[in-house]
This record gives sequence, C-alpha cells and structure tokens, in this order.
Amino acid sequence: MNLEIKDKNFIVTGATSGIGREIASCLLQEGAKLIINARNAEKLKGFKAEYPDQIETLVGDIMTDVTLSNLMRLISGKVIDGIVINASGPPPKSFNATIIDDWDDAYEGLLRWKIKLTRAILPYFEKQAYGRFVFIESASVKQPIDNLILSNSLRLAVLVLLKAFQERSPIKG
Repeated sequence: MNLEIKDKNFIVTGATSGIGREIASCLLQEGAKLIINARNAEKLKGFKAEYPDQIETLVGDIMTDVTLSNLMRLISGKVIDGIVINASGPPPKSFNATIIDDWDDAYEGLLRWKIKLTRAILPYFEKQAYGRFVFIESASVKQPIDNLILSNSLRLAVLVLLKAFQERSPIKG
C-alpha cells in the first residue's frame, strides 16, 4: 500500500506496544519519519534500532507536563504532519467498585492530557495550514463494555470533544 507519506513527520504516543506499536510500524514501513513516545526507555531504544534513520524517541509519560514540554522542545522548528494520540486506559471496575478518586484519575488519564496535547500541537498545524490528529480510543464508544465504567464514560467524552472540535477546526485539507 502506498499512503504517500514517505518522509512525512508524525508523532505516535504509546508507541512501544499494542496498537501504538502497530501504527508506528505501519507508518515506518511506508517511509514516514516518527517521533515515538513511551514510558519504557529500553523498548524505545529497541524500536529505534530497527529504524535508526526514521525514529526519534521521547521517553516519558505523555500525560505529564514534563513530557509534554519535552515533546514541544523536540518538535520546535519542525514540520509535523500528524499525531497519533494513544495510551492505555484505566483499570476495569464496575460502577459500584469505583470511588470518586478513581473518576478523578480516569479524567486525568483519558481526557485531560489529550486536551492539553491537542492545544499544544494545534498551533503547529495552524501555522502549517495542515496537520492531522488521530485519537485511538475504544470500541466502548459504540457499546459499553462490562466492568469498564471509567473507560466507557470518559472515552465518550473524548469522542464528543473531537466531534465538536472537528466541526469548528480551522485546519482544512
């Protein structure tokens, strides 16, 4: 498949395992250049060894201000064509098993950091008059999954945010 993305620059968060790793691998096979992010330095180093000329790495939890600041320094002055926003979700729990702190943690881990990251990247895309956001969420946005009350609820919030954002996006293309 030719996606016509050779030498295009993308960011992929949560890039060393699961769907993040698969997305990053597919982009790399198409000739894209990536900034990949994950918490595990060894996994990042191993992935970079497979594609040394196509990957830059960023170690850290993208949900933290420190890692977000490091990402913004890393992309300064670069053209970024797109970002894949991907991370794991909260632990499985039923509604009755949750406490309010679980809801606060889930908000931080599923929604808040995505808003901050989107706000940080958007000016780059606006300046370039181009850029794509891809959010990896869950099948639970279509149908709730048993014992995933936190994920079911807050991933829907992400989806609604994205729909509203897309309708009013200044980036066309």
